Amino acid sequence: MADKKHKHGVKLYVVCESSGTALRIKVYTRSGDDISGKGHVDKVVFHLMKEFLNQGHSVFMDNYYSSFGLVSKLLQYKSYCTGTLRKTRKGNNLEVIKKKLTENKVISRFKNNVMIGKFKDKRDVLFISSEYKATLKEYENKYKRNILEPIAFHYYSNYMNGIDCKDQMLSYYSCSRKTFKWYIKLWIHLVETLVFNSINLYKTYSPIIRKLSFNDYRLEILKNLIGKPRDRRLTASERNDHLPGILPRNKNRKVNRKICREYYKEGKYKRSNYPCPACIGNPRLCLGECFKCYHQPTNV
Repeated sequence: MADKKHKHGVKLYVVCESSGTALRIKVYTRSGDDISGKGHVDKVVFHLMKEFLNQGHSVFMDNYYSSFGLVSKLLQYKSYCTGTLRKTRKGNNLEVIKKKLTENKVISRFKNNVMIGKFKDKRDVLFISSEYKATLKEYENKYKRNILEPIAFHYYSNYMNGIDCKDQMLSYYSCSRKTFKWYIKLWIHLVETLVFNSINLYKTYSPIIRKLSFNDYRLEILKNLIGKPRDRRLTASERNDHLPGILPRNKNRKVNRKICREYYKEGKYKRSNYPCPACIGNPRLCLGECFKCYHQPTNV
């Protein structure tokens, strides 16, 4: 996508709840896909919506998807649709498209229970809906100021915020890196989407609500996956098992010595050929004080 900041990537089609919770994801794979070919956009929408049709849902979509034909088809499946509209779409009302409007004016026309309207704010906004009218109504914006908006456009702006919020939050704390292979990036994105879904469900259904940011929520998950720190306190019988061993020589009569763990803590690099076979990783330790200090009761 030449106009995007990141021109190259994997294209995903997603259907979300208004909260941003992703319900279904479809990866675009170009030719040979079951949604490729003529009527590609309509196929994408019906593929994502196939489990939600005939249930009276309200669907909101941007101008990439919406058209008079698609909105009419969804209405036949008892699914209402609202979205912005491109003026070049087939089936558009030419009277609405060509009408010159002054600021805060609106025009709309109906056909087969589908409304196409245009609203003049700072610029012309073309929209379509099978659920709401284009009647102007006064609403309070985020700056606590009263503004005039068509009812359909107001609901579209409110309910489309969820997917924008999801994309924004995932971009803040992404684990993906430029050097990763594309399938690794895709896998990471899907996992991060599941984590975002889980925090939405947590905020909605948890009986004990804690105010957590998305970043803090991720850290809580990691802490629970890793578990509590183990206490390396050794009983007397366990200490008897931690006795120094000695490495054998190879065929060249040499020993594979490694840096002593206790010296390494102090930034020194003294090598030892005495491991502790009972400790994880068989750490090398100098005989005497280093071996004793390493096995003192401490938390790790």
